[in-house]
Amino acid sequence: MITGPDRSPGRRLATEQVYTIETPEHVEIVYTVAGPGSRLLAFAFDSLVMLAPVILLLAIAIAVLAIEARGWVEDILRSVDPAGDSVLVWIMLASLSMGQFVVANFYFVFFEMIWNGQSPGKRMMRIRVMLDSGRPIGFASSMIRNLLRIADSLPLFYAAGFVAMLASRNWRRLGDLASGSIVVKIGDPVPTGVGGPSAAAP
Repeated sequence: MITGPDRSPGRRLATEQVYTIETPEHVEIVYTVAGPGSRLLAFAFDSLVMLAPVILLLAIAIAVLAIEARGWVEDILRSVDPAGDSVLVWIMLASLSMGQFVVANFYFVFFEMIWNGQSPGKRMMRIRVMLDSGRPIGFASSMIRNLLRIADSLPLFYAAGFVAMLASRNWRRLGDLASGSIVVKIGDPVPTGVGGPSAAAP
């Protein structure tokens, strides 16, 4: 059984939430839910990390285009029709687009699988994502929550995701709601005893 003393929609942002899971042995384990602040900082750091390979691919593509452009100028000077674009240029542009897609859609999934629900940003902020049942997040759930980042980011600056976090229990954005996941702070969860009242994590 899963419980949780979740706050009402009018709750204050500064108030911490706790999330309680009752094991089959009737021992309650309490986690502190990660709020919007720590999650935003984690995402900002991850965004910087994700930019690195994209910038590298972009630099390579620009270098190739610059080399090809010089060739086109020479052709123009020789009165040769330069309309036939180089296959290499299109390969580089396609590689750049594919690289951006892979980084944007699989960065979080990759790290959440190998680091037990943490990305580099989450590890820095000492938070992690898990299933709301208390189990580690799986590949399918991770894919769902991260593919829905597109919906969360609408219309701008993750507005839809932030509204969903304010309106839902335990600060869950659309991706969390769809995948059945929750983001909690790192630390030893607090067992509160058999059948006893739940207590907040320190």
